[in-house]
Amino acid sequence: MTYDARLYRASAGELLGVVRDIPARVRTLMLVGHNPGVQDLVLMLAGEADGCALEQTRAKFPTSAIAVLCLPGPWSDLEPGAARLTEMVVPRGAKS
Repeated sequence: MTYDARLYRASAGELLGVVRDIPARVRTLMLVGHNPGVQDLVLMLAGEADGCALEQTRAKFPTSAIAVLCLPGPWSDLEPGAARLTEMVVPRGAKS
């Protein structure tokens, strides 16, 4: 686990910059941050979505929600609209 101070209160653009800095050898990334930056990043990256995941994400991204995105290439090449949002999970008891 790595703590990156750039994530605190970061905008979607700042978060995208952090993600692009992730080494190519890292295959799975879990980014934990604050809204509205995290929700805005998910919406920025999701060019495609499975099921109603995109609608859920647009409507609300409650505390502890998890968005799962699949990317076609290395982190450094990540661009808006380049990912597929495969799932948006809200923990039981959280208001969606």
